[in-house]
Amino acid sequence: MIPHKEEMRIYAKTIPTYGTEDLSIRFQAKNSTGSSLTKGQAIYIVELDENSVPLVDLAKSDSLDTMPCSGLVANDIGVGEIGEVVLLGFFQNIPTDAFSENELVYVSESTAGSLTNIQPAVAQAIGYVASDNVVFVESAMCSSLLHLPDNLQELD
Repeated sequence: MIPHKEEMRIYAKTIPTYGTEDLSIRFQAKNSTGSSLTKGQAIYIVELDENSVPLVDLAKSDSLDTMPCSGLVANDIGVGEIGEVVLLGFFQNIPTDAFSENELVYVSESTAGSLTNIQPAVAQAIGYVASDNVVFVESAMCSSLLHLPDNLQELD
């Protein structure tokens, strides 16, 4: 499910890292799984709650029911808690040892929430490895949400 842009609060957030500032587009989401979501895991939107907050679960590319990937978890999110998901932009401090620079990154079809460099049958590249421990994320929601970003706001 990809909600209409009017239904979700999306925002730009400038994050100071490595002495520079990197811009990423994020949205708030609620963990609807039975376990914690870990920074860097791929998620999809299950549905919106009564407050229009997306309820998310781990994406897995072996089924259309757990795709498309909506982004990567920005920081660990406990069960039932609200946290941030990176929709678009540079995502730093995640392990990229298994990848080469400029390599496309996909949602794994064997492990929910994991990333892989092997193109699955339900192929959706969600970004590429920009450098060591840095992935550029461009989720499937970008085209539907960001072509008219009238609900985009910058947070401190």
